[in-house]
Amino acid sequence: MNAVRFAAPAALWLLLLLPLIIVLYMLRSRREPMPVSSILLWQRTRRDLAAQLPIRRLERSVLLLLQLLAVAAAALALAQPQMRLAAGRGEATVFVIDLSASMQATDVAPSRFEAARRRALDRMQSVRGPVMVIGAGARPAIAAEWTNRDAALTALSRLQPTDGPAAVHQAIGLALAQRPAGGPATSRVVVFTDGSQERTSPVAGVEYVIVGRESRNVGITRVHAEPVPGGTHVVVQIGNTGAQAEQVPLSISLDGRRVVSARVSVPAHGTAVSTAVVNGDGAIKAEVLVQDFLTADNTAYGIAGRARPRVLVVGETDRALDEALAAAEAARLSVPRITPETLTLADVVILNGTPPVSLPPGNYLLIGTTAPNLPVAVDGIVRNPVTLRWRRGHPVLRYVDLSSVQIAETLNLRPAGGEVLAEGQVPLLWAYTGSGIRAVILGFSLTNTDLALHPAFPILLSNALEWLAGPALVLEAGQPLVVTARGEREARLIDPAGLARALVARDGVFTVPSLDRAGLYTLQGRQRRQFVVSVPAAESEIAPHTPPSSATQTARAAVDRAVSIWPLLIGAAVALLCLEWLLWLRTLPRATPSRRARPSGRALRPTSG
Repeated sequence: MNAVRFAAPAALWLLLLLPLIIVLYMLRSRREPMPVSSILLWQRTRRDLAAQLPIRRLERSVLLLLQLLAVAAAALALAQPQMRLAAGRGEATVFVIDLSASMQATDVAPSRFEAARRRALDRMQSVRGPVMVIGAGARPAIAAEWTNRDAALTALSRLQPTDGPAAVHQAIGLALAQRPAGGPATSRVVVFTDGSQERTSPVAGVEYVIVGRESRNVGITRVHAEPVPGGTHVVVQIGNTGAQAEQVPLSISLDGRRVVSARVSVPAHGTAVSTAVVNGDGAIKAEVLVQDFLTADNTAYGIAGRARPRVLVVGETDRALDEALAAAEAARLSVPRITPETLTLADVVILNGTPPVSLPPGNYLLIGTTAPNLPVAVDGIVRNPVTLRWRRGHPVLRYVDLSSVQIAETLNLRPAGGEVLAEGQVPLLWAYTGSGIRAVILGFSLTNTDLALHPAFPILLSNALEWLAGPALVLEAGQPLVVTARGEREARLIDPAGLARALVARDGVFTVPSLDRAGLYTLQGRQRRQFVVSVPAAESEIAPHTPPSSATQTARAAVDRAVSIWPLLIGAAVALLCLEWLLWLRTLPRATPSRRARPSGRALRPTSG
């Protein structure tokens, strides 16, 4: 669509001259009054005077019309109008559509996503060159390769918003890297988004189409479930982005059975926390019953209870380790032979003093040893290290006190990533997640420390097992699913809608790149495992974000070109004035030689007397 902009809009005030010209024309006097003795002989003059009333003078006045048109054209020309035209009707265009959960907001009917889709469809109707469509979800993906408009329209109509975030900037980077075969060196990129999570500077040369108006929203931003004596302690955090406090009903269900009902007061632009203790194991569903613009975050999930982790111990036997595993209620596995396949049978594998070996994907606790495929090196041994600090806030070290632990010697760990959880002169406890592996390394063996004699050891071991095996139970929409296969080769993943998809284990794990729907999932094989997915807390911030006007103008300038039309208006104004002057000359009386020139007389205006 073409649009007209004015470089000097203040000049439009000159259009107020038009009514002034009309008023002056109506007040113009064409006759001068002169008293006469009688009006009997002046009836025709009276009729002529009636025709010269101000309102009648406007009838059939071509000269006045030309004057008005000339002034209007001149005023518009001084405002310097420019018409924005597409840079090229045959250029390549990439449409990027935001698929985040906030695009489900209904402040724009019927939703932000549908409004963005309609605007994209309208824009696509005017495209003549090759088109590409990219869906900007947690993992941007090309929905339609370079194709014609009809195929792109079909791909666009199939896109649906997710319950996860949108990597819009990654999608823009993907779009800018696309080049049609045999096409131009550059492509036009148009992004349809609410910008709710995009607070960085817009990308130059990219056009942004922003949808959405409102920021008010109430949603569940967190559900945390922790086993306690007598049940599961559930913490539900509710956020309010609106300018007014809200009273919202909250219900908590366990496997479809409502166990808690409460009413929670949530302050404006703040959060509130509600807690409860539920009995039993299963899927927790927390729900707030509120009428707002986004319903996706009105429900969140958690897991009550804790399944006994299946633990396989490899290496040296240790009585203190066995007792700590029993206290953690871990299910010990026994296998006749240690192979990469048997390692996948366990939720957590404990390598106690074993020689360094490469690890297949899985969860590992390494005691006094390392693995060559982990980003950590060993540079000798350090004797009598002192524990100087540890991260009490990390789940592995929750309620753990290492202040009085004595260590005779430890590996000199040199990590190139991951997290150092405890350290003295060198790292003592290190955690890592990546490449399908989750690992915790204790740099010293249990025979070189008195850690096993302290209450910290069983707590540390229980926390490590929970951190290694537990986080896969609760995910955010958009995150990948990576679970150990436990020796299975195939399984079915059943989503919240009841739809099943087949999974094949690779390197001992089942992997799904992204889970886009919130709810309860079931991994069904020889064993049945459940996990839950919730909407990310950031998606509750639905306030749209419009790029700065200067940045938007810069972006549009890269893809559009402006054509000045004020020279045409100046030419039209001059032409109208010339035409008006010529018509005015034709109204003048022509003098003839046979007539004596008469002095200019005064028009007689009869008066009643």
